[in-house]
Amino acid sequence: MIQAFPFRLGTLRRALLPLVAVLGGCASFSQDGGFNSVESIAHERLNKEVKWAKTQADADDIQATVKKLLAGPLSVDDAVQIALLNNRG
Repeated sequence: MIQAFPFRLGTLRRALLPLVAVLGGCASFSQDGGFNSVESIAHERLNKEVKWAKTQADADDIQATVKKLLAGPLSVDDAVQIALLNNRG
């Protein structure tokens, strides 16, 4: 029987493992997890504000802003702003 590959699959895996480990180490995240980029894009393209609730005071500030927006008639822009502020992802 003729094999499609002149080497064993296990050999290939052992050869690729260090390569995958090295390339995986090249990927890195900023300390803010990319939040500054999201914040910048939301401001530039949507003219909206996003906030990261790092502390309880930040969370309270976000909730106060949402409550203020919900106090009046809800516009599409207000709904988008509320969605951005309440999105914990």
